[in-house]
Amino acid sequence: MLRLLLSGAVVLAGGWLTGFAGGNHGLHGGVAHAGEVITVKRIIPADDFRIRRNYRHMSNLHQSGLAVLLEGTSAQIARLAGWLDEISSTSIGRETLEAIYRSGNTVTIRHSEWALVASGRTLAPVSAKLIDGRGDDATILFDARIPDSGSHIVYDSARNPIGFSAVQNLFHELSHARHMSNGTWRYFDSEGQAIEEENRFRQQYARTQGHSGDGIPLRVGKRGEQIWEPCSEDLYGFNFSRRYALSFEERK
Repeated sequence: MLRLLLSGAVVLAGGWLTGFAGGNHGLHGGVAHAGEVITVKRIIPADDFRIRRNYRHMSNLHQSGLAVLLEGTSAQIARLAGWLDEISSTSIGRETLEAIYRSGNTVTIRHSEWALVASGRTLAPVSAKLIDGRGDDATILFDARIPDSGSHIVYDSARNPIGFSAVQNLFHELSHARHMSNGTWRYFDSEGQAIEEENRFRQQYARTQGHSGDGIPLRVGKRGEQIWEPCSEDLYGFNFSRRYALSFEERK
């Protein structure tokens, strides 16, 4: 079971706002699950709409709820949390999250429109900690506005374009963050390391969607191409309905 413990800040309401989700309302991509605790605190006006929330995996009591921190608007955080829930539905997804929890370091996933062109960025202070088993805090910059189908395409071994969904994309960045936070980052081949794990995730996630996992197209190489742009009215991540993505056919 995954649980979201929200503790952060928003200027839209004064004082503390505490709610208990007893039904299917509001979070995880539009749906909150029973038993979720929501706590919001007011802070300075400069932080309008922006809050921080801890994403907590409750399968092991020793795991720290501070290990994965989500930053963005309520709507952006809901989308990030929903994608993390889907990631955790696979064994490699749970393994990745649990490795981050055990690292003792924090991974922040921050909504960033600047990350769109690169389909996400993962950052950490450059030091020997990243490769010597100590690890360090890491930050994932990710555009929460992108559709579930993703903002980019990537390529298989035959150089055919294949999908790169939002869940696959976020897992790829989470793989980088896992190794940075644990000090197991493959310095000279960090993309290869993440793509290897991304392909395992692709197969396992396909099984959760009713596929056998066999014959699932796997990614080869770093190359990718952006196929989605946000509409001009998509402000603060709230307008999820008016956006478009070019299909492969439209691009030919």
